[in-house]
Amino acid sequence: MESQLQYQVLITPLISKNVYGETVDVTKDINVSDFVSEKGIGKIKNQIDNGDYEFGIFTYSDISLTLLNFDGRFNDEASSSSIFVYRRDLAKVMVNFINTAGEITLSFEGLINDEASRQDYNKGEVKFKVISQTSIFRKTKIPSGIITDGMTFSQAIKNILNITDILAVLNFDDSKVNVGLDLTIDKALEFDDRTAQDGLNDLLIVSSSVLYVDQSNTMVVSTREESTERPLHNFFGGYNAFGRENIISLKKFNNGLHRMFNSLIINGTSTEDLISINRLGIRQKALSFPFITDSKKFIRIGNAILDDFKNLRSEMEIEVRSENSVDIQLLDLVTIDLSSTYKPAEGRDFFPIYGISKYGDDQYPLSWNKLPIRKSDIFKVIGIFEDPKKFSTILKIRWTGKALLGTLETLPVYGEAKYGQIDYQ
Repeated sequence: MESQLQYQVLITPLISKNVYGETVDVTKDINVSDFVSEKGIGKIKNQIDNGDYEFGIFTYSDISLTLLNFDGRFNDEASSSSIFVYRRDLAKVMVNFINTAGEITLSFEGLINDEASRQDYNKGEVKFKVISQTSIFRKTKIPSGIITDGMTFSQAIKNILNITDILAVLNFDDSKVNVGLDLTIDKALEFDDRTAQDGLNDLLIVSSSVLYVDQSNTMVVSTREESTERPLHNFFGGYNAFGRENIISLKKFNNGLHRMFNSLIINGTSTEDLISINRLGIRQKALSFPFITDSKKFIRIGNAILDDFKNLRSEMEIEVRSENSVDIQLLDLVTIDLSSTYKPAEGRDFFPIYGISKYGDDQYPLSWNKLPIRKSDIFKVIGIFEDPKKFSTILKIRWTGKALLGTLETLPVYGEAKYGQIDYQ
């Protein structure tokens, strides 16, 4: 028997500094899911390159959580009736999605940010702001001396991820740190006493890498390349010949110009891609990394960043049922199959019928709502936005520059492509 789609919320309180109680025990004693207010879970968002004109670290957004609190069990640690025996701040929160088959998938893990907690006495509610577990980077300082001159980018990242306060919240696996560019640091003192988030932001950019947390709560650092080890996800629009429609809506399609850069100035040194500049005009961005002083490294860092952002890569958002997207992770591969839709030719009220319509008398129907997306185009997921109220998920995807049969870094350009030398796509 199928059950209804639902979300489950679990809380794991701190019992002492950096020590958490057993989640199972808390769930058994306090059935938190019974106390979640209707529509009490905010939208869950995680993405790479968190601004349309930026690139950088992987981020989870904060979510809001509203709980019924008539008996005071969600008061802070000063209350004897509270489940938070040590402190409410930084208690772990887990949000699970449960499909109609009763299968549980983790949707979000975060930490209560108690400075934003608000209680409503008349309604008997408490509202928490739950920040992502990676937000522990904001609250953690890089100790002096753990990064030294001559240390590689990858080792510096590992040393930061191994800080005790971070390990109390997230898991670390040395083998899961694999950067795109691994140069050495010239001036390590620049990292002393900075927050872990600031230090990681800079190191991820110069190493052409991103950071995310996998399903085992382990920190992963990888290149921006799409994941080829995971399954390919196929999505279909309306009017599919085999009835496989699973796209609710497709919107915000664009050519990717907003995220394209072909000229970088790093610590005053310029790196450019002239082919891209000649075709699309100059789009420049300036970056500063005081821990790098070798000008040769500026050039290598700039070239590595340009490799990811010098070409136009179309982007869009597709909305699907959350039940159809629970297995999708950031950087997973996606294809889109949009069947053409048609309407009668202008001045006609009906479609021409094969075997009846006459050549010269009738007109072919017009296709509409057609986007320049081929069935063979491969996209990668750069954002996942889950809406617990609607049980739907928006996937933000970016073209990889590749197709199922090969690599297509540049498409034929009207007026420039020559017949016989360029293949139609």
